[in-house]
Amino acid sequence: EFVLPQDREVFATFTREAAEAVHAEGLLISVDLAPKVSADQRGVLYEAHDYAALAEPVDRVLLMAYEWGYKFGPPRAVAPIDQVRRVVEYALTEIPAEKIWLGVPNYGYDWPEPYRQGRTVARTIGNVEAVTIAWDNKAEIFYDDVAQSPYFVYTTPRGVVHRVWFEDLRSWQAKLDLVLGNDITSPVAIREFEKEGFTGVFDKSKISMVMDHFTPNKDIKAATQCK
Repeated sequence: EFVLPQDREVFATFTREAAEAVHAEGLLISVDLAPKVSADQRGVLYEAHDYAALAEPVDRVLLMAYEWGYKFGPPRAVAPIDQVRRVVEYALTEIPAEKIWLGVPNYGYDWPEPYRQGRTVARTIGNVEAVTIAWDNKAEIFYDDVAQSPYFVYTTPRGVVHRVWFEDLRSWQAKLDLVLGNDITSPVAIREFEKEGFTGVFDKSKISMVMDHFTPNKDIKAATQCK
């Protein structure tokens, strides 16, 4: 993170040379990438991350698809599915699907309100802690259909209003649907299975694989994987 824009090519060269050294030892290497939605996206987090150049020499790419809602920003979902989808869709134009891992947050934030830019700092909380806070304060948990994320509002005994966004099974399921729907999981599983020299499973009656999350298949590439 925070690689300077002018170091874009240096970062790509470093990643390539690191991959060569790691592969020479028979090991795998991955690189974490900021959540971009276009090649020319501006900002210190994004400009040095050339998706295609960084992904080419490595084995896996982790998309850091979170922190839309963050400690110093205004209250919002940490990983709203509409924004995460844009990141995945762009990544697939630059990176082979089988190399992509989708980073998913396992935490939330608790913001005091009203939000004041430069002054308000949210508290990082766990997902179980979020539910506990809601329970202790008799706050109703809502679910945002656009962000596909849960949130609630509560008031402290001192009268301070707080807004909490976090993750739960529903929001994780939405992200899993996105992963499966874009075929960025099964190809990796199949390839690793074959790499180990296996030719069959221990009991076919106990093993099943869903070849594509959508029916009919979303494109020719997805349909080909079902052969």
